[in-house]
Amino acid sequence: MSPELQTRHFDALGSTCELLSLGSGQAALERCERWVRDAEARFTRFLPDSELAGLNAGDGRYVPVSPELFAMLEAALWAFEESQGLVNVAVLPALVAAGYDRPFRQGLVEPAHVNPLTIPGLPDVLILDQATRSAALAPSRRLHQRRDPAALGPLDASSHRSPNGDARQDRPCRGLGCDRQRAAWRGVRQERDAPGCRRRDRFPGSARRALRPGVRRHRHSRRASRRSVTLDQLLWLSSRVAALTAFFTLAAALVTGQALRSAMFEGAMRNRDLSSLHRFLTICWVPFVLLHVLTMTVDGVARVSPIDLVIPFRVAYAVLPVGLGTIGFDLLLIVTVTSYLRRHLDPTAWRWLHRLSYLMFGVFALHALLAGSDFARPLVLAPAAGVVAFIAIVSLARLVFGRWETTAN
Repeated sequence: MSPELQTRHFDALGSTCELLSLGSGQAALERCERWVRDAEARFTRFLPDSELAGLNAGDGRYVPVSPELFAMLEAALWAFEESQGLVNVAVLPALVAAGYDRPFRQGLVEPAHVNPLTIPGLPDVLILDQATRSAALAPSRRLHQRRDPAALGPLDASSHRSPNGDARQDRPCRGLGCDRQRAAWRGVRQERDAPGCRRRDRFPGSARRALRPGVRRHRHSRRASRRSVTLDQLLWLSSRVAALTAFFTLAAALVTGQALRSAMFEGAMRNRDLSSLHRFLTICWVPFVLLHVLTMTVDGVARVSPIDLVIPFRVAYAVLPVGLGTIGFDLLLIVTVTSYLRRHLDPTAWRWLHRLSYLMFGVFALHALLAGSDFARPLVLAPAAGVVAFIAIVSLARLVFGRWETTAN
């Protein structure tokens, strides 16, 4: 008898948590829930008595924190530096604002419909003291925290409230560290406004000296990120370009194949030239498919193994779109191999096998529509839809009216 799958739902960490247990029982789920709630009470930004709230109330001073929270903050600074400033509290808006349109999930909004957040770098806001294992936030900066966890809503100008309870109507919320308190940090302002103190010196003493190297590294990393392209981006761009080229080249091969059996191009091209063009297009689009498959296999983010290329519906995400691509690739192998073995096959059998090209094109079109991020763009979707409609109309006409008269060579 297979073990029973049990679930447990509860609200914590400002979201809805779901725990799954396979044969461990409700006791294990209860222990996990207690662990999550304990972590929420200590580290969440939604409770006013958490460790993070104490860090926010530090008034620019170093605050002793637990080893767990110190490790979290240290990991956040490390991730910020390693990702050249991409990892931040608003990761998805930052990705979309940077034009990174990889489909993390189905239904991801277009970059034009997202208001990117202006977020300062973590080294501008957070500093850690390795000797005392303490942390400090810049004056007038804080990690966002709500006083009422039940009143959580979208982060906009109408719903965001500061710890003093006043609605921020004068400007929109801007993510990490941009919640300026109007009536706080009096001592910091007095020190900043003292004679001889420059306006840009926001951190007192050792905190400012410790911050400067991090700021320089952050600015340098941002300049370097504009000039370089990562391997992941290169693979992703190559995969998209190869897929689009293969799709339209396959469509052209199908159109020329239809023209060989009709009077579609009568007077414009001889059948011998048309046959040569059809054979060239048939050979030409296959390498682009192989390049698309190769880049998706090498790309670690896509998580497509070689066996997923021949056995459909095995991937853990976007099962239907990726599975349709696998089916289309299997049909490609059948059509390509039988085309080279045409002289050794029965003409009728070869003709029916070759007609699988239409099914293959339809499967590839669905795969591109469901999985291809570029097909959400009108400049790509419009010509693709026109090509699909043209091939469908010509194919139905041949199916209904039979084979057309061909022109003489």
